[in-house]
Amino acid sequence: MKKIIEQVLSYLLGLILGSISGFIVWSLHLTLLKNEDPYEIVSITTLIGLIITIVVIEFKKAKLLEKNNSVRNEAIALITHEMRTGLTSTGWAIQLVLQKYSDKISTEDKVNLEVVLESIHTTIRHSVNLLDISILDLSKLSLSLEWISLEKIEGVLSEV
Repeated sequence: MKKIIEQVLSYLLGLILGSISGFIVWSLHLTLLKNEDPYEIVSITTLIGLIITIVVIEFKKAKLLEKNNSVRNEAIALITHEMRTGLTSTGWAIQLVLQKYSDKISTEDKVNLEVVLESIHTTIRHSVNLLDISILDLSKLSLSLEWISLEKIEGVLSEV
């Protein structure tokens, strides 16, 4: 119902603006209206009103789409952050079990836990990538390209 009311108001706004435009055209005695035919004035007014209405509606659609994208990206950022936090905690618990009870766990169970741990790390990397993309879409993160020497890369890798 609200959408219908908004559309009716948009058309009324277009009609009013079209009428004002038609009056301006008529008052300026433009060459289109030399014979001052009232049907010609109504036709021009109606066309201008429709054009203005379409512009207003498309502008509203664009604003709504922009808002929806922003809300969606914020939700994705929040969900991926929470997902990453839970996965990190689970990974730490598994690492603790592997370290603390290494001698009491069978080899097969150790292998299975290590597979689960690797899967958790992979999922965390994917969630971080998804989080970065959603933040990039929100314009809170910017990317810049620059050349880096191999020495810097080796230094970072040796620290890690």
